[in-house]
Amino acid sequence: MKYKIIITSFVISLVFIMCLRCTQGGFPPIEKASLKDMNLHLIGVVDSVKKLNGYSGTGVISIKVLSSNIKYYDPRDSFRYYYCIIKNGYAEVYGGHASHCDVGDTLENNTDKELISWKNRGKKDQEYTIWINTNNRFYDYINEHYQKLK
Repeated sequence: MKYKIIITSFVISLVFIMCLRCTQGGFPPIEKASLKDMNLHLIGVVDSVKKLNGYSGTGVISIKVLSSNIKYYDPRDSFRYYYCIIKNGYAEVYGGHASHCDVGDTLENNTDKELISWKNRGKKDQEYTIWINTNNRFYDYINEHYQKLK
């Protein structure tokens, strides 16, 4: 009985705090680059893959760009969370699906459709939904250890 009162009080307090927060302007927006607004169509060959432990298959995929409608893209000054950086004929993609990728694979990114697809050498072609990682520690780590496209 004592635990029911404690749990009920906790739930009521949580609901009250959330309602109060919403009436005071809501939660702050996530500073996340929009994939659809990016309008990226990029094809390239995987130059290197850094699979990071502790981030559920996410990592850094370095790509030698074969064709792209965007030649330069660096959103670091505008957004906390972003999908990639493109500079000087190379791209670094941050986030999901690094665990499925190997050096030499051909990648195709289409942010309008939010799809990344690639042809693996000797394996079945794959296609996944693009998503932007919103883990602060992930970006802190890649800012410190990767991002050679500075």
